[in-house]
Amino acid sequence: MAIQRAKMNLASGKNVTAYLDASDLTNLETSTVIGLDMNSSANAVGRNETQINLASGSSVNADRIDAGSGAIGLFINYGETNIASGAKVNVEKSGLNDANAKAVGVYAVNGSTVNNEGEINVGGEGSIGVLGISYRKDSNGVLKRNEFGTKPNAGDVGVVNKGKIELDGKKSSWYLYRK
Repeated sequence: MAIQRAKMNLASGKNVTAYLDASDLTNLETSTVIGLDMNSSANAVGRNETQINLASGSSVNADRIDAGSGAIGLFINYGETNIASGAKVNVEKSGLNDANAKAVGVYAVNGSTVNNEGEINVGGEGSIGVLGISYRKDSNGVLKRNEFGTKPNAGDVGVVNKGKIELDGKKSSWYLYRK
């Protein structure tokens, strides 16, 4: 079941854990471990209709526990991500295996915004704390402009970091924006 154009609120004291391997990903018919994934829809009037909100004391933990591409903590497509002070996003940090490369703490595309007042912790070489991309590409590498129709702020990515972003892999970056 896919949920679109919704506001997902992770309450204080609640945790989401996605520790998956290749077999799990095959069964789920996906190729990437993602802690929380939220997409908008063509019916949206604005990006504020699609949100991932982490309350203080909550956490999202994502790790690919075998070899492969690094996990993603939060993915938002034309929406808002708000990480409160005291909330944590931990990616490739389970300790169940060596951290996989190219992990992402928060992946924001298509006019999304990220407001981090909590902690984003990402392991793995070449990993990124917050990745903001104007438009995502589909599995064939085709740019998905106006994925949900012409919308206000589509293509504009905003990131505000008042929290902590910690990376421990070589060639890692706390923030990367691409048009």
